Amino acid sequence: MPQLRRFNWARTLPTLVIPICLGLTFYLGICFLIEQEILADKTLRRYLTGHPISKITLAMFCIGFASLMMIADNIAQQFWAFNRIRLSNDSTPIDPKPTETTREQDPGSITTAQRAAQSSCRLHHYPTRFHGHYLWQRLEKGLQFIQRADSTRGVEDELKYQADLDIERQQQRYSLVRILVWAIPMLGFLGTVLGISQALGGIQVGPENDFQEMMNGLRSSLYVAFDTTALALTLSIVLMFIQFLVDRFENQLLSMVDEKTVQEISNSFQKDAELDPSAMAMERMGRIVMSTSYQLVQRQAELWKATIQDAEDAWKSVVSDSNDAVSSSLKGSFAEVV
Repeated sequence: MPQLRRFNWARTLPTLVIPICLGLTFYLGICFLIEQEILADKTLRRYLTGHPISKITLAMFCIGFASLMMIADNIAQQFWAFNRIRLSNDSTPIDPKPTETTREQDPGSITTAQRAAQSSCRLHHYPTRFHGHYLWQRLEKGLQFIQRADSTRGVEDELKYQADLDIERQQQRYSLVRILVWAIPMLGFLGTVLGISQALGGIQVGPENDFQEMMNGLRSSLYVAFDTTALALTLSIVLMFIQFLVDRFENQLLSMVDEKTVQEISNSFQKDAELDPSAMAMERMGRIVMSTSYQLVQRQAELWKATIQDAEDAWKSVVSDSNDAVSSSLKGSFAEVV
C-alpha cells in the first residue's frame, strides 16, 4: 500500500527561497549599476530610487521576474526532453540488465504487471534531471497503476486524474507571482497616499515661511506620490504579461503530455490489452451467448415452420372435405331436379 505524502520543508522552501535570493541579487545588481552611474538616466534613477517604496517595488518585481524565469527555464527543459522520454526499448538511454526471472520466462508468458515493472525500470534509468518532468511523472504513475492492477483497464481514468493533479501543480507554481502582482500596485497606492499626506503636511502659510521653498517641498512630495504609482503599475503590467506568456507555453506542454502519455501506454500495452484475461472471458461469454441465441432462433424457426405446415395441411383437408360434401350435395340436388 503506498504511503501518504507528508509535508516536506525541503521541497517547499526552495520554491520560495531560491526565487527570493535570485530576485534580490538581481535587484542589488541594478542598484549597483545606478550607484556606479552606469545607468545615468535621471528619469530612471528618479523612478527606481526616488523613494523607499520605489525600491521595495523594484525588489518585489525582481523576485517575481526571477520566479517566472525559473519556471520558463523548467518549461524549456521539458520541451527539450519531451521527445527523448519514451517507454520503448530503442529510445531508453541505458537498458536495464535482465534479471534471472526475466531470462527464464517466455515473453509470451509475461504478465501485464511484469511488463509494467520492466517499463518502469527502463524509465528510472533516465537521468535524474528528467524525473521532475510532467511526462516522466505521468508515465511513472500510469505504470504504477498498471502494475498494481495487473491490467490496463481503468488506466485512462488514472491518467485523467494525474492530469488534473498536474494542472493544480501548475497553478501552485504561480502562487508567488500572483501575490506579487497583487502587492505591487498596492505599494504604488501606498506611495501615493504617503506622498499626498507629506505634501499636505508641508504646506505652511505665514510671513516667516518661504513660499518658494514650500513649493519645492510640495513638488517633491507630489513626485513621490505619482512616481511610485506609475512605477508600480508599469512593473505589475510587465509581470502580468510575462506570466501570461509562460502560462500559455506550460498549458501547451500539458496538452502534449496528455496525448503522448496515452499514446506511449497504448503502444506498449496493446498486446496485453488484447490478452487481458477478463477481456478474453468476456469475449468467450459473448461467443457462447451468440451461439446459444442462434440455436434458439433456429429451433424457434423450425417450430414455426412445422406449425405452419400442420396448419396448412389441416386447412387443405378441411377445404377438400368441404368440396366433396358440396359436390355430393349438388349432384344429389341436380339428380332430383332432373
